[in-house]
Amino acid sequence: MPTLGSMNSGEVTGIISKCIQVNYRIVPELVSPLIPKNLSLRTHGGFAIAGVCIVQFKKVRAMGRMEILGTNYEACAHRIAVMWKDAQGQLQQGTHIIHRHASSQMKGLGGGWIFSEETALASFENDEADPHSVKMKSKDGKVAFSFYGKPSTELSLKSGFNFPDEISTFYSAGHLGKVNPGPWRFEPMEFENTTSTVFNFAEDSCFLDSALIARDTRHIWKSEQDLYW
Repeated sequence: MPTLGSMNSGEVTGIISKCIQVNYRIVPELVSPLIPKNLSLRTHGGFAIAGVCIVQFKKVRAMGRMEILGTNYEACAHRIAVMWKDAQGQLQQGTHIIHRHASSQMKGLGGGWIFSEETALASFENDEADPHSVKMKSKDGKVAFSFYGKPSTELSLKSGFNFPDEISTFYSAGHLGKVNPGPWRFEPMEFENTTSTVFNFAEDSCFLDSALIARDTRHIWKSEQDLYW
C-alpha cells in the first residue's frame, strides 16, 4: 500500500538485482502500537506478520529516460501486514512501512516529482563472497538489521506458511503503488543468524518465520494518491 507521506504523479523503472525478505511471526499485542490507529493488523495463524525487506536497485530512472541516466542504490523497509477500510467502507489489505532507509536520498529521483517523501539514510554492507548476507545501519544509529543465510530448496520447518509464493502473495495484496512487477521468482533461504533492533521482542513472543530471495527482477512503480495521513 502507499505509505505515509506523498508520492507525486509519475512512474519509475529499473532492475531489482537482489531482494531479501526476512519474515517474523509476532504476538499481535506487541505490534499493534507500531501502526496508526486507523489500521488493523492482518494476522496469519493468530500472529501478526512483519518483516524486513532489503533491496538492491540498479538503473532506477523515470520512465522514458535512458538506462545510462539511472541510479544504483540499496534500500531497506521494515513492514507490517495491515488492513483498513477505504472511503466506500470496503476492507482493503496492504503493508504499512514503519521504517524506510536507503543508501541515498530518493527525494531527488526524477527531479523530485516521483517520490517526494524523505527517506532516512543508512549504510549497507554486502560480502561479495557471500551474496546471501547483508547488514544495514541507519545514519542516526537507531535502526540496524543483519542477516546471514544460505540458499535452500524449501521453507524452514518453523514457518507458518507452506510455500514461498504464499508468503509473497500475502505481502503483495493491496500494493497499489506497484504495477507490472516481476515476474518475481522467490527462493527460500536458511537463516543462520539474524538481528533486528526493531523486531527485538522476547523469544517466546517473536519468531523468525522464513527468509526469501529474488534476483534480477525488472519493475515499474507507479505512484498513487495518499490513502491517509
